[in-house]
Amino acid sequence: MPNRRSFLLAAAGATGLLASPRILARGNSLALSQLRQRAHQLSSMGLGYQFGSNSPDKGGMDCSGTMQHLFSSCGYQGFPRTSAQQYDWLKEKKTLRKLSGKKAAEKLLKHIQPGDLVFWGGTWDSGHRVSHVMFYLGYDPREEVHYSFGARSKSLQGRFGNGVDIFPLNLKSKNLVGHGSVPGVRVDA
Repeated sequence: MPNRRSFLLAAAGATGLLASPRILARGNSLALSQLRQRAHQLSSMGLGYQFGSNSPDKGGMDCSGTMQHLFSSCGYQGFPRTSAQQYDWLKEKKTLRKLSGKKAAEKLLKHIQPGDLVFWGGTWDSGHRVSHVMFYLGYDPREEVHYSFGARSKSLQGRFGNGVDIFPLNLKSKNLVGHGSVPGVRVDA
């Protein structure tokens, strides 16, 4: 029976050596497997949570900086910096589904697709409705767990013990505010 790491590697599309994401990108069209591979690479780098950072060179990144780095390191151009800007951008592109209320998690699971960005509000006083974002990797039926990639606070660690890592998707939060697909991301496998 495959273990958790083998699922995460399969979800990342890893089949040996990982190809350079910059070589694979074509404009703002990216394969989901490419983003999963890069997310897995980043989660294996031992990065912590670092507020205000969007560069692994600083030893860590914050949630929206991790999203910006994930996409830009794969060749995506013009990806917004903050979670509020990312939320507004998907709203403008008409790919955002707003969530609220007691059934927000149920609504999320009904429509979410691997590659979607998931947004929360009220995780800290950001001055915006949106204060946190993660990248949805998919569902592991063996564990019955939905996984996401991103950065969480210094007190939370992911599957590999890092702040920038793969985490179970937080469905118990009353603070879910939306999710949406990034324009140009295509499902390839």
